[in-house]
Amino acid sequence: MLFHSPVFLFWFLPLALLGSAVLRRHRMVFLLLSSYVFYMWWNPLFLPLLIFSTALNFWIGKGVARGSGARSGRRWMTAGIMLNLLLLGFFKYQFMIAETVTGLTGIAVPTIGIGLPLAISFFTFEGISYLVDVYKGATPAKNFLAFGCFMSFFPHLIAGPIIRFPAIAPQLSRPSNEEQAPALSGVEGYGPAVLRAEGMYRFVLGLSKKVLLADTLALIADPIFAAGPASTTQAWLGLLAYTFQIYLDFSSYTDMAIGIGLLFGIRLPENFETPYFAVSITDFWKRWHITLSLWIRDYLYIPLGGSRRSAPRVALNFIIVMTLAGLWHGAAWTFVLWGLYYGILLALERFLMLDVLKKFPVTLQRCWTFLLVTCGWVLFRSPSIGDAGEYFWMMLSGRSGDALPWWMIVPVVIAALWIALERRVPKKPSAFSLPLGLGFAVLTCVSVLIALGSESSPFIYFQF
Repeated sequence: MLFHSPVFLFWFLPLALLGSAVLRRHRMVFLLLSSYVFYMWWNPLFLPLLIFSTALNFWIGKGVARGSGARSGRRWMTAGIMLNLLLLGFFKYQFMIAETVTGLTGIAVPTIGIGLPLAISFFTFEGISYLVDVYKGATPAKNFLAFGCFMSFFPHLIAGPIIRFPAIAPQLSRPSNEEQAPALSGVEGYGPAVLRAEGMYRFVLGLSKKVLLADTLALIADPIFAAGPASTTQAWLGLLAYTFQIYLDFSSYTDMAIGIGLLFGIRLPENFETPYFAVSITDFWKRWHITLSLWIRDYLYIPLGGSRRSAPRVALNFIIVMTLAGLWHGAAWTFVLWGLYYGILLALERFLMLDVLKKFPVTLQRCWTFLLVTCGWVLFRSPSIGDAGEYFWMMLSGRSGDALPWWMIVPVVIAALWIALERRVPKKPSAFSLPLGLGFAVLTCVSVLIALGSESSPFIYFQF
């Protein structure tokens, strides 16, 4: 069930909002059941895994809480982390491991063809963060209902943002009356009507980015990467199309997730902050998939010693955590190399490049960073290392070809203009005006009509 599909727009979401309002006293129960229906819509066979992961982390969290800060709590936490990683490894990486071992040894390693459970990377990371936070002294979940809502709240369940229990738990508390709704938003002075208006605005903003821009760019990038570029100009056009597509696709999901959350009185964290305006790779990872970057910093980089060690060890820490971040994205060696690529760049920036970059104008810093990020997407998008190598070769070969048709160039130019001007687009409606209201209405109608008239395209990050 996609956020921009008719079944979600006209059936699931309205019924979920209505049920949440009518069953106010049992709001958390209704949200949990609605989230399970949403997840089950994709594949009901994997719903027991989500429930099992939730129950496992809730139960182990009780053991961690009893020994919080002590050796027994640490043992509970370590066991919980290992079990989470074993589940993730079994469902997501068994084929990659088997293929690698078979390729190196020639011995056929048996696998179990059960498919990849949707969102397993996301809810596994959230379970791990909960156990670590409780060990460090955070208040544990009082009951399974609250923890279940944290793990499975449907707006963020499939592709983030990655949330943490201490931040979301107060917002999930059942409001006893309408006056308590502002507290759910985490923003003082916000009434329920204003909160819902912001949520609707943010949802439509994401919907329009998805159906008008991201899905159009997919029609350009997908065929070029599938067949291989026929010329250097086509290779660069396909890469630019994908560079803009993945940002607009993923950020549109975040916009819609945040918007839906606000409709239920829950504010989810931001996940993007104009990443293609970054002045360095370090700055890029502070702006791209922010909740993942913060998770990596807090639960991997800092425990490894962070920046408090010697220069070689700090460089190694960057390489380790970013390689693991690449592996988190997918069970393929292209993702491992993509993460390694960023680990090396972050290490080089830390000790060599940042001081040099700062001497150049900001525009040149942004262009250099954008070029590095764009080249990295070749590894991310290519199905194999060999395909990535061929794509890089075509980008640099200078091979000429037929002139590119206008219908392939125009969407890329429009997407570039949108991204360039996006900083001027407010994330919340500051004040109502007639032009703003009319523009919003037109954008809503156009986006919904396109969503109804075309086949729904899954979000890119659903595969992770």
